[in-house]
Amino acid sequence: MNLRLSARQALAQVASPPPSPTLGELEPRLSHVEQLMRQLVLEDGVDHLSHMVLTQLSAGGRRVRARLALAAADAFGVPATQGIAWAASVELLHNATLIHDDIQDGDLVRRGKPTLWASHGVPQAINAGDLLLMLPYVALAEMPALAQGRLAVLLAATSARIVRGQASELDLLSTERLDRQSYYAAARGKTGALFELPVTGAAVLGALDPATVSECAVLFGRLGLAFQIQDDILDLYGDKGKGLRGADVREGKVSALIVELLEVRPDKRHEVLAILRKERQQTTEEDVAHIAHLIQQSGALRRTFAALGDLLDEVEASPLCDRYPGVRVLAAGLTQMILGPLSQLPLDEVTEFLGWEGSSAS
Repeated sequence: MNLRLSARQALAQVASPPPSPTLGELEPRLSHVEQLMRQLVLEDGVDHLSHMVLTQLSAGGRRVRARLALAAADAFGVPATQGIAWAASVELLHNATLIHDDIQDGDLVRRGKPTLWASHGVPQAINAGDLLLMLPYVALAEMPALAQGRLAVLLAATSARIVRGQASELDLLSTERLDRQSYYAAARGKTGALFELPVTGAAVLGALDPATVSECAVLFGRLGLAFQIQDDILDLYGDKGKGLRGADVREGKVSALIVELLEVRPDKRHEVLAILRKERQQTTEEDVAHIAHLIQQSGALRRTFAALGDLLDEVEASPLCDRYPGVRVLAAGLTQMILGPLSQLPLDEVTEFLGWEGSSAS
């Protein structure tokens, strides 16, 4: 079963593909996840801080990581109550990172709504993010005693990886580490870790052996990296609900697109870096459009799609998908979730990629 081909076939049948049954048919338990998160936030009473956190949690989103945790729990035979508690833990941590990320990026809008720091100020938004970093550990009280310690270590280690990944991403421009390897290292920490965590935690709860838990981390880390590349493409050529296209350019971020552009057009390095180093308010629509044009004209966009395709091919080749059919279905659903928004972009590169069978950029 070719994960990319399966998603492509589904995309050919419907304009906006639904998630796979594994990710989509989780609504009853997902409502329990929402209830548990709210209960944890309000455990010490209703105050300004809890109001801010509930505002963040109610701001929308697909609950991708919570769905991952629930579906992985199913795949590994974890009891429903434990899967729900683990899904809540992961989703709370994810929302903590969103609050801090919005502050660091200076984003005023997320999912079409004002970000928390834009509404309540930076100090209080930091407090809200910090609370959300702590609550996942409280949710572990729902777990078997033997698993609590391993899950607490897993949460802490993942949180540390996310912070290091975020720090590395912020350093890419200043240190001029503009190669694919450096970008991947940062993205694996910042984004990949939060795709690994839902599944590795479920594997721990399912009493899988350490080698299999590590395989889960590799597989879903690759899918997380693929998700980040998709996010980079949508930021410049689509709509992420941030109000303006090209937020990454305005924030001076080194995206997968920038990495590939500078690989094929090193002569544009000074010009591109000059735009990325501008203050956000000084970056113009023309700057963003110029970068987008350079990336397409140079072939860097095709190279980015090729890198994405390589990651999905590596996912498909994972022996874990053969041993656990539920994992294969879950990986296919995530692949479809990655490709679905890209299929809506009016770009020749998208049409080529969805029918692409070639090898990667070198």
